Amino acid sequence: MSTLFNFWKKSAASRPYLTILLTEIVLSSSGDLIAQTLEINNVFGTPKHQNPSTETSPPAHTEYDFNRTLRFAFCASLLSPLGVRWHRFLDSRFPFTLNLKTVHSASPPNLSSKVSILLQRASAWSPVAKRLFCDQLLFEPILYLSLFSGLGLLEGLNRFEIKDKLTNVAFPAYVTGLALYPFVQAVNFSFVPLIYRVPFSSSFDIFWDSYLSFSNSASMTQIKQQNQ
Repeated sequence: MSTLFNFWKKSAASRPYLTILLTEIVLSSSGDLIAQTLEINNVFGTPKHQNPSTETSPPAHTEYDFNRTLRFAFCASLLSPLGVRWHRFLDSRFPFTLNLKTVHSASPPNLSSKVSILLQRASAWSPVAKRLFCDQLLFEPILYLSLFSGLGLLEGLNRFEIKDKLTNVAFPAYVTGLALYPFVQAVNFSFVPLIYRVPFSSSFDIFWDSYLSFSNSASMTQIKQQNQ
């Protein structure tokens, strides 16, 4: 395992964009594989818009769809180099002026020193808050818009169907993610070195990608049902 990590680290240092892209292919493919496995075994049950008792309902997901994994991995991986550039921008735009570990390890002897330390801690965490605000309110919506629009195009949807996908799938997924990813990214921005930030968040994305893939699949089932 350490050999593999060292190889990845050297590759990321010399070819960051290619390494991150290939890493994202593996992680997003794993997420879709998990989603399809759960669907095939009917872990989540029948989607609420699908009535298995009617003849017009599309057939349940009963076998692995390799093309679906390719579509999802293709769209997700193409966005990963953008993530690298984004994290570099955040680092340069909101740099740390104080060391978080040094500030929090300080032991103030009196009240005035305590106030000073508290102000220093607030100042130290200010770049994290700014990065987090920009990431969740500016960058993440672009990612969801790009991912689901790309999936819609590869699935052969027209612009009205893609618009419905963005409204009914992408936006709810983004809102749901706001309950989780601010905490993940707070750790990411505070303690994780720049080159590891996209893989760090992507490691959580294995399970999040499963949710996104399942949501996208459910929306496709609904579209097929409406077109029958």
